[in-house]
Amino acid sequence: MSVGESVQGGTKFHFPPKMSLGKAMILLFLAAAAFGAIPVMKGMELPNPFLLGAGIVGGILVFVTVVMSTGAATIHILDGIVTVQHAILGIPRSKIIKCDEVDRVLVTSPQWGMAQESSHKNFYIELLLKGGEQVEIRSAMSDYARAQAIAAAVEREIIA
Repeated sequence: MSVGESVQGGTKFHFPPKMSLGKAMILLFLAAAAFGAIPVMKGMELPNPFLLGAGIVGGILVFVTVVMSTGAATIHILDGIVTVQHAILGIPRSKIIKCDEVDRVLVTSPQWGMAQESSHKNFYIELLLKGGEQVEIRSAMSDYARAQAIAAAVEREIIA
């Protein structure tokens, strides 16, 4: 994660893609193995559901790899406006929120809601809006203390 001043002014928090290149290559290798198994299974005259299953597994692995290795998030805070932007394959999706609509910044866990420091492996940073809506900023952080520090820094910038 990097924090800095954006070109337009204000503060910008940038979260790089969630998956490293090494992990992406492993998943793509597994997808290639699944797709490569299709002609072998066809040669063995296995029923079509097996071929379809291998194709679905390969497709899911490719999809997950693309989303996890190209997905980045950015938070831009300027003039009382928070812009949360997620980009996959460079295609951005933005949500614009007024700072006074933000109640607080949370660290959550998918299993238990509000996170406590524990054995959970994934922590999420979310904006809790005064209307009760939660807006995800960054997902799948494995370090609770770092997630707490980032959430506190974002909250300070929103309140400032």
